[in-house]
Amino acid sequence: MIRDAVEGDSEAIAHIYNHYIENTAISFEEKPVLGSDIQGRIENVQGPVCLG
Repeated sequence: MIRDAVEGDSEAIAHIYNHYIENTAISFEEKPVLGSDIQGRIENVQGPVCLG
């Protein structure tokens, strides 16, 4: 089962993604991304998290 990404996943996702940015040509990105960058992307797709 694949689940939706959550805030705690952003650092791990960035780590995995950065490998492909730095070592392959499959991404148009040229510089590694931070976990906060990934968190912003998650929020843009899923919408802000409501805590309440």
